[in-house]
Amino acid sequence: MRIKNILSFSMLFAAIISSCSDIADDERFIKGEPVISSGRNVLIEDFTGQNCLNCPLAMAEIDKMHETFGEKVIAVGIYGGPFGKTLAGKYYPLTTELGDYYNTRQNIQEQPNGYINRKVLTSNYVTWSGIVTDMLAENAVVGIKCNNDYDSDTRQATISVTTMAIESVADTRLQVWLVEDDVTDMQRQPDGSMDRQFIHNHVLRQSVSDRDGDPVSVVKDGVVEKSYTITIDEAYKAEDLYVVAFVFSQSGVEQVIKEKLIKTVAE
Repeated sequence: MRIKNILSFSMLFAAIISSCSDIADDERFIKGEPVISSGRNVLIEDFTGQNCLNCPLAMAEIDKMHETFGEKVIAVGIYGGPFGKTLAGKYYPLTTELGDYYNTRQNIQEQPNGYINRKVLTSNYVTWSGIVTDMLAENAVVGIKCNNDYDSDTRQATISVTTMAIESVADTRLQVWLVEDDVTDMQRQPDGSMDRQFIHNHVLRQSVSDRDGDPVSVVKDGVVEKSYTITIDEAYKAEDLYVVAFVFSQSGVEQVIKEKLIKTVAE
């Protein structure tokens, strides 16, 4: 059975600034008249681990931000690093090679650690909300939109990401990830106990794009479309998967969106 998330071209331009193929057969570059709105979102890359005592406290701070800012705050739990393995070096269940790679790339030495819009990296999670508040006041210079097509028989997903530039930005890349909500698994608690029925959200599962992002042109008024096809791992619940797509440059994340992988017309 095939489930589609469909938007008309006009709806795309009306929504592109606030919601979720470089140039080859899967990419088109189009000159267009952008519709500009103030839909700035903020990405929090939460470097976390299942053996990390304070990580549940950081997760609770993210939950509070979701209550305050809604979908404008997009978190991704990156499991790996110093608390992602046992003393014997074995991965905990939510740790992935990808998560370990990102922890190593950012030289994460303590957890939790939040990388906010790839501008501020801090382990002081009580400050995250204030940083996010300031960043939400900034103007977005690019819009992003996703259309997702999922075939439940083959577990194959086609993810089409459209970017629209409000201003030109140099040296930009497009990152596309799959994250999963409502994952029940172990988590060390602040009192040292182990909760084996802990609910983890926005768990990074895999990268749809290159793990370091794909080059993408951000030229004023230009629209770029890029499509990816990926087979969803049997271990992941497709109905709880989301696509997180963001454009970033040397200055940080220019815009980020999060969309359900499977989204019915009614939604």
